[in-house]
Amino acid sequence: MISASDRKRAILLIKEATQAGAHEEMACKEMEISLRTLQRWRSNANPLEDQRPFAEHPVPRNKLTEMG
Repeated sequence: MISASDRKRAILLIKEATQAGAHEEMACKEMEISLRTLQRWRSNANPLEDQRPFAEHPVPRNKLTEMG
């Protein structure tokens, strides 16, 4: 997982690189992220913080019952 502060920094660095004349795709490649990842990070629909730890997971249908 990449922290929110690292994501913000990556967005800023890529913005600086593109303003200096670099192609966005090449800047992403240097940061070892995909262009699609950058687009998701910039999206207002998605928060910068990773939401996986807060997700609710359903109880598996085949969960064993407790004996006792």
